[in-house]
Amino acid sequence: MPARWCRPWARAARLKLPVSLAAVAVVAVAAMVATRQAAVWRGPESLWRHALAVTRDNDVAHQNLAVLLDDAGRPEEALQHLKASIAIKPRSETHFNAGNVTAALGRPDEAEAHYRAALRLNPSLVEASLNLGSLLGGQGRLAEARQVLLSAAERQPGLASVQYNLAVVAWMQGDAGEATLRCRRALELEPAHAGSRQLLAQIAATPPAPLAPSSAPSAPVRGNRFSRGRGRRWRTGAAASRGGAAVPRGSRRCAAWTSSARAPS
Repeated sequence: MPARWCRPWARAARLKLPVSLAAVAVVAVAAMVATRQAAVWRGPESLWRHALAVTRDNDVAHQNLAVLLDDAGRPEEALQHLKASIAIKPRSETHFNAGNVTAALGRPDEAEAHYRAALRLNPSLVEASLNLGSLLGGQGRLAEARQVLLSAAERQPGLASVQYNLAVVAWMQGDAGEATLRCRRALELEPAHAGSRQLLAQIAATPPAPLAPSSAPSAPVRGNRFSRGRGRRWRTGAAASRGGAAVPRGSRRCAAWTSSARAPS
């Protein structure tokens, strides 16, 4: 599913200065410089490319250029800039975004590596736990998915999305009791959580199968869906303006992803 991004740029505060002849002269010079720079500021992409051209080791500019390239449907180019940013300064947010891009490109091994790197750098980055759990669950690696999500639940017990994903894993493992409890907990935290309501209805509509002599649980119905992480984080800041490039600040990536997860055959 195409990702949607939102970028609330923070505006720089403007100082009120007394007007003087010297100030008028400065304004005139600035106007001449601005005219020459107009071609550079044709758009955000040209701004970040200019920042890269006039600075060195600018991980922030690489990250924000990747945002724009991904917006434009150029994920391979975006990924190159994410990798360049990571090579300069590894950040959990950058690895998280690289995981999302590689997952969308159908490269789950790379995505898993980036999500795990994000969690090594920041174990509290719950969005990475959600997306890694979703990735593992979609591959049928349910025990691994459960461990990732349980760790996230310990760190963020008040998130409905984590409880819901644990419910999906439990249901796919055939444990309707835990799935029901997790869904109810998710609804306590977020009464409008649609996925939990749908999964509860699915559980209620599925008659319990007789247990085999080994007491093995019955296989769940196919077609459960994982909730993936919201709030893809993106760092921007003064580092992007080294070398004189004035840049916007406060970029933040926002997305809601969902991926299909089926019970193993």
